[in-house]
Amino acid sequence: MTIDPSKYQDLSGLLAEMQSPIIGNKNSEFTIQICEDLLIDEVSKLIVDSRPPRLYIFGRSGSGKSSFINALANKPVAEVGAIKPTTVDSDVYNILFLDRNTRWELVDSRGLFESAPADGDIPIETVAKLEHDLEKHNPDILLHVMTPDQVRAGKDDFEIVRQMNDSITGGLPPRIVCLNKIDNFLPVGKSLSSEDYNKLKRNIVETLNLISEILSVPVSKSFVEGDPVKGLLFNSEEVIGAFPMYVKEEPYWNLPTIAELLCEHLPDEALLQFAQAQRRERLMRRLAQKQTIAIADAVSQLPRSQVISLNKPVVTTLQEYLVCLIGSFAGRELSVVTSDEYFEKFDLTFKNTFSALSDIAIDVALSSSGRNMENLAKQMYGLGRSAEHYFFDGEFISPNEFKSEWESESKIE
Repeated sequence: MTIDPSKYQDLSGLLAEMQSPIIGNKNSEFTIQICEDLLIDEVSKLIVDSRPPRLYIFGRSGSGKSSFINALANKPVAEVGAIKPTTVDSDVYNILFLDRNTRWELVDSRGLFESAPADGDIPIETVAKLEHDLEKHNPDILLHVMTPDQVRAGKDDFEIVRQMNDSITGGLPPRIVCLNKIDNFLPVGKSLSSEDYNKLKRNIVETLNLISEILSVPVSKSFVEGDPVKGLLFNSEEVIGAFPMYVKEEPYWNLPTIAELLCEHLPDEALLQFAQAQRRERLMRRLAQKQTIAIADAVSQLPRSQVISLNKPVVTTLQEYLVCLIGSFAGRELSVVTSDEYFEKFDLTFKNTFSALSDIAIDVALSSSGRNMENLAKQMYGLGRSAEHYFFDGEFISPNEFKSEWESESKIE
């Protein structure tokens, strides 16, 4: 399930290939231009402009930063148990996932806290080094790794971060507090799956709430509804939230939750490479759903003259493109062959599809406003979700089964 961004450069060529002779391509250049105008921003951010995610990890020695890096990358990258650093000398990891066409950039700010005493101002050289790191690597998100003992020790480390935020021009990028080594809450010899798990959960939630109190930021909600032990979101532009984890050895705990959180807060252009390296089908499916919603919404904004004209088959081109794109997210080739497989297998030929669209187009033309494109958006959304189930699950569900979902999705800004 991998995407090579280089294959997505020639969108015009792909769209031209999708012009159906059944419909006619008298005005194919016009149709291609309309489709590109609707799709290029979403597709270019996600795929064509795809770049490595940039994460900046900091925390005291012994907090488990190296184990976190290795667990997140799902392979040994950083040396675990390194000697305690005494200088601010960051380690930069360019992590390659050759089989996934993917690369990550992770920066471990070794020695940052050790060079910044809690009982005084941060040395100028420490701030200068941090500012240099931020300017050089331009991280998307900061990950502050802490242990329960470090949180309970008081406000020292949080005060250091506050001073850094105040000292850096423009402030720090958004950050996540990662509560590591939660097994420290357990009695000796007990595991995360032991009978003491309920007590462990209470201790985790209490510590997450303590972090909120120390930072003076209110809790917005639990990241997983009804399950605050998986992590709390804060009502803050500076601190996204606090999330517990266990990453010393497999089986890791709560790492998928943190991966999903990162997917929600990484820029669009960094999202694809993060998801592919994680080998998480669920994340790839979320990307597919995002594209389905974007294209369905775009169709709802089309002027009715572009829908009812047989010489300007904008909608059908968008349909085939959406199916093709979703298939590529599931690891298929980005070509008309992929969309043809879906349409032909379930007898959803372009002729039949456009006939149905024409009925909707007539309804639009006769409507009182002349711009009621809701049915058309529902159909496009249903088609995308149906294609998703086919390419990811190998099963066909009629597009009509998903139309009722569109009303709730279209209300999400």
